[in-house]
Amino acid sequence: MNIKDQYPNLTNFFEAYIHEADLDGFASDEEVAQQYAVTESSFARSRVIEQGRALLLESSFPWEQIGDKTNRDFQDEQNTRQWLQKLIEIIVSGAAI
Repeated sequence: MNIKDQYPNLTNFFEAYIHEADLDGFASDEEVAQQYAVTESSFARSRVIEQGRALLLESSFPWEQIGDKTNRDFQDEQNTRQWLQKLIEIIVSGAAI
C-alpha cells in the first residue's frame, strides 16, 4: 500500500504540517493538530479526518510509511495508531470550537 495514493489529503497533512513541526516552532504534534483544526477549511479538515479514520481501519497498517511521511520514529504499529487517533480526535474537537 502506498499511503500517498490512497490517502492523499492525510499524507499532505503529515508532510506539510507534522514533518517539520519542531522547526516551525511547535512544541508537539498535538499543538500542530490544534492549529490545523482552527486554521484550515472545513473541507480540508473533513478530508483529513475521513482519511485518518479509514487508515486506522486498515488491517495492514503502514506505520513505517507514516513514520517516513511525518519524520517520526514510531516504536511499533500500536504506538503509531494511538498517535494518529489522538491527532484525529484533536482535529475533530478543535474544529468544533
